[in-house]
Amino acid sequence: MGSNERQNAKVSSACEMNRRVGLFLLILLLTCAAALALYFCPREPNYQGKRLSQWLAELDIRSTSEANGREQATKALCALGTNALPTLTTMLCTKDSPWTKALIKLDSSQSFFHFPVAPASVVQARALQAYGILGSLAEANVPVLIRILEEEPSPEIRACVASALGQIGRGAKAAIPALGKATRDKNAWVRQNAQLALMNIQMWDSDSERSFR
Repeated sequence: MGSNERQNAKVSSACEMNRRVGLFLLILLLTCAAALALYFCPREPNYQGKRLSQWLAELDIRSTSEANGREQATKALCALGTNALPTLTTMLCTKDSPWTKALIKLDSSQSFFHFPVAPASVVQARALQAYGILGSLAEANVPVLIRILEEEPSPEIRACVASALGQIGRGAKAAIPALGKATRDKNAWVRQNAQLALMNIQMWDSDSERSFR
């Protein structure tokens, strides 16, 4: 091997080492940031030693072999009841922060370390499933959801909130005026979800349609 080839090999090896060190430091930095975020974030309710978000992750599973896991998650959510509502509201309003985007990107670029982070769309979908399971048990959360629907600037979050109200069903009758206004929203997704929510609420209570008109 010539001197140039040996020199090139050394440079390549050094570059690879620098890349690995840089990746390690980045992972360390992001891990510390994630740990701090978890430490300062609001505490979630627990059931049988598992956090609410962990139970809701079980609802993602579609495999019939994991049907028992979904059943247990549903049982846990019903046991938590109204104690779950503050966390579910926060989940509906989740946005992908720069840190979250960085962690997700890093997860997709390497396989030896996985950060327990989910994109906002997944977090919101889990919350919507939870509202569907709780149904009228989430009625106490309706005033908060109405306020978010009327004041939140993000159309994605408004659309999720409209869906949540629809999942609550007859317990969300108080949201009918706000949902009626949302059917005229500039965003098509908000309009669609508001219309579906109204249909679901009115399906359970025929008096709701008369009051909306």
